[in-house]
Amino acid sequence: MELIMAKDKILIADDETDIALILKLQLEDAGYRTVRVRDGVEALEALAKEQFELLLLDIKMPRMDGLQVLKSVRAGYPSMVVVMMTAHGSEEIAVQAMKEGALDYIAKPFSNDDMLKRVERAIFYNRTLQDNQRLQEQLAAEQKKSEAILLGMAEILVAVDDKGNVISVNRMAENMFGKKRSEMLGKPVESVLIAELPAGVTLPSRKTLGSGEPSLDVTYTLNTRIGRIP
Repeated sequence: MELIMAKDKILIADDETDIALILKLQLEDAGYRTVRVRDGVEALEALAKEQFELLLLDIKMPRMDGLQVLKSVRAGYPSMVVVMMTAHGSEEIAVQAMKEGALDYIAKPFSNDDMLKRVERAIFYNRTLQDNQRLQEQLAAEQKKSEAILLGMAEILVAVDDKGNVISVNRMAENMFGKKRSEMLGKPVESVLIAELPAGVTLPSRKTLGSGEPSLDVTYTLNTRIGRIP
């Protein structure tokens, strides 16, 4: 599976020039675009100006250390994927950073292969987050469309969840039952569909919830605002 795309851009925040330069060259050789900043303040300024798929964040930096930057990133850019960088012997701080929202950490000095694997994993994680967000937005848009269609239907519509509680009604249901939508949502279906049923017969919608099969053999009368509907 190809994980690296030309658009993937990584922000490197590290005050150690030699390490930052090596890291930048290795990442660019692997196909990523990079921007390097020298401290936490510059990192936040860069995030405000450009979009990045990953932030490689050193823990010990001037002006703002990595943990301070991480806190600001989590508050201002909650979907930003962050991988911490730390010297050997400081892994405990990196683990604390992961508890506070970092995805992973890289211990210096790092091998090229290990660094690239962790970066690749972080980029893939970022892409998964973006895909999930897009799917959620698409689903929300489709739900709004469906809701608009259902609300405009000429027939009475009452939708329930698997427990038989009302989760949606259309305007016709509001008009016919003389209740506002807010008064019906979350209520048991029997409190909305006031029906006259033969003795011993369960409301068909409740029967369907229990069996998973439609009830086609029951005729009953609904009591509505305008009268009884057979």
